[in-house]
Amino acid sequence: MTIWDDWTAMWNGDLALGQRILTPSFRIHFGGRDDTDSLRGPLDLTRFIDSFRSGYRELRYRTDVGPIFDGSHVACRWLADLTDDVRGSVTTGGIDILRLEGDRIAEAWSVSGSRILSS
Repeated sequence: MTIWDDWTAMWNGDLALGQRILTPSFRIHFGGRDDTDSLRGPLDLTRFIDSFRSGYRELRYRTDVGPIFDGSHVACRWLADLTDDVRGSVTTGGIDILRLEGDRIAEAWSVSGSRILSS
């Protein structure tokens, strides 16, 4: 398994992975979401993920393209199959770039939700 596999598993609900794969000073940057700029460290992110996941009846992330490893960075395009009360079942996607420090993720940039694909 790669760090990308663990990152995806964490977003799929295995929140205990956060303590193992994120640095204590971890930061995430979401395109267009100012409310997440203050998230720091594994606990903040896993609480955010838990809250985010609670807004969906079903939510499953999967890799679409990649991951691509380049030194201390990993990039991947992902898809999320989700079901909610407003849109029903849809597939949306995004791109994440992870910056590693050793074998942990120190920083992430995530752009998502800008497109919905037919399912």
